[in-house]
Order: sequence, then C-alpha cells, then structure tokens
Amino acid sequence: MTGPGQQPSPHHHHRQPPPPAGRAHGAYPSRATHHPGPHTPHWPAPVRFLPVPDTGYVLGYLPAPSAVSGLAVGALVAGVGATLVSALAVLFGIGGASAGWGTLVAGAVAILTVLLGGGAMGLGAFALRQVRRAPGAVRGRGLALTGVVAGGLGVVLALCAVGGAALIQFG
Repeated sequence: MTGPGQQPSPHHHHRQPPPPAGRAHGAYPSRATHHPGPHTPHWPAPVRFLPVPDTGYVLGYLPAPSAVSGLAVGALVAGVGATLVSALAVLFGIGGASAGWGTLVAGAVAILTVLLGGGAMGLGAFALRQVRRAPGAVRGRGLALTGVVAGGLGVVLALCAVGGAALIQFG
C-alpha cells in the first residue's frame, strides 16, 4: 500500500485475476462498491473525538458496553441459597419436632439462613445503589431485587420453621 507522497513498490502489484471465460473484463465489483454481508459487526458511533498531536488524525472513542453488576449476581445467588437452606430448616424442624430434636436443628439451620439472607439483602441493596448511580453503564436491577426478596423470604421461612418446630415440640 502506498500513502500520500509515496511511490509504489516495484515488487507490489495490484491486479485483479483474469476474468473467467464468458465474462467481460471489469465485470468484477470493485472493493469500493462491495457491500458488507450480514455477519459484519456494526460499530456504534464514537462518543468523543480527540486529535492526535502532530499527525492530523483524530482518535474516536467508542462507547463502553454496559456490564452486569457482580453485586447483583451475588445477591441473587445468596438469596436463592438462603431460600433453599430455609427449606431444610422447615423439613428438619417439623420432621424432628416429635422426636425432640427438631427445634435445635431448625435453629442451627436458621442461623445459616439468616447469614445467607442478610448477605443477600445487603448485597442487593448495594447493587441497587450501584445500578442507580451508573445508569446505562451497570445493569442488574432485577437480579438485585430478586436477591433481596429471596433472601428475605428465606429468613422469614427459617424463623417460621423454628417457631413451628417449637410449637410442635413444646406446645
């Protein structure tokens, strides 16, 4: 390739291959008229331009893609975990209440559920703030809300399991 003010290299020739039999010379489309296919990526318009010193060129900055909040994903995982662990508290609490150990086991499992659920609610609250402070750049509001709700549901279910097991065992 040659640029302004440069001479073409004698070893570098730009020729199209000869046309196949039956085609007239020049029947190939030039590169200037080539239309991109459906798999060509579409680049968004630059959001900012900066001149490159001493060159005459301009550097264009493309917009950064949005990212999913890691805090929101963590809130969802912890919330689902709290809900699943609370189901164990219900099963062990009610199942073992008549044998005399249900309240103790449900209470122990409820401690884990409260830790997971509290973590889910805390992560979800921070993720909601993160998404609100960076609109368009950070996504995950639905994940964060789901984590908060699932974590709270897990805590409520675990505490109900302990209370139910105590009523069955001691009531």
